[in-house]
Amino acid sequence: MNMLSIVKSKIFNFFIQILLLSIIIFSFEYQVSLNLDGSLSAEREWIIQTLANYILYDYQGFNFLSVLFIYSSWLGISLIPIIIFREPKKAYSINLTTLFFPSFFFYVFLNRYSPDLFEAHFWDLFNQTIILAVVLAVFSILISLGLKKIFQSSSQKQSENFEKVVAQIRTKCPHCGTEFESKPKYCYNCSKEIAIIQNNSENLEETD
Repeated sequence: MNMLSIVKSKIFNFFIQILLLSIIIFSFEYQVSLNLDGSLSAEREWIIQTLANYILYDYQGFNFLSVLFIYSSWLGISLIPIIIFREPKKAYSINLTTLFFPSFFFYVFLNRYSPDLFEAHFWDLFNQTIILAVVLAVFSILISLGLKKIFQSSSQKQSENFEKVVAQIRTKCPHCGTEFESKPKYCYNCSKEIAIIQNNSENLEETD
C-alpha cells in the first residue's frame, strides 16, 4: 500500500480528524455542562463528559461561544476529506462516519450510566447531533462541488494550453505525410529533408 492509498483511506481520515478534534478540545479546555446522575463513578463520568465534549454544546440555554466552538471545530476538520477527495459523496460519508462514532458511544454510555439525564434531555441532545450532521453533509457537498469545479476548470485550461503547444511544434512531412510531434530536419520515414521546405513555407507566409 503506497502513501497515497493510506492518505485516501477512510480509517486514516477518521484518526486524523479525531486527533485534530482532540487537540482543539484539550487546547481550548472546552467542556460542555452536563447534569449527570450523582451516583456515577468518576471513571464513567469522565468517559461520558469526554464524549460529550466532542459533539455537544450547552443544551440548557443558548451559549453562542459553545455553539461557535463545536461548529467551527467540526467544519474545520471536515475540510480534510473534502480537500483530499473533492468528491461530495466520499467527503460527507467520511465526515458523517467521524461524527457517528463519538455520538453513538456517548448516547450508549449516557443511557446506561446516567438514565435520568438521558430520559430528561434525550431530544435536546439528539437534535443537536442531527442538526450538526445535516450541516456537515451540506457543507461537505457544497465545498466539494466548488473545489471539483475549480480543479476541473484549471485542468481544462492546462489541457488546452498543452494542445496549443503541441500544435505549434507538430510537423507533417510534405513528401510522405508522416506527422511528428517535433520539428525534425529529416523525415524519419522517407529520410528526405523537410526543414528547408518548412522554412520556405514560413518565409512565404511572412511575405504574404
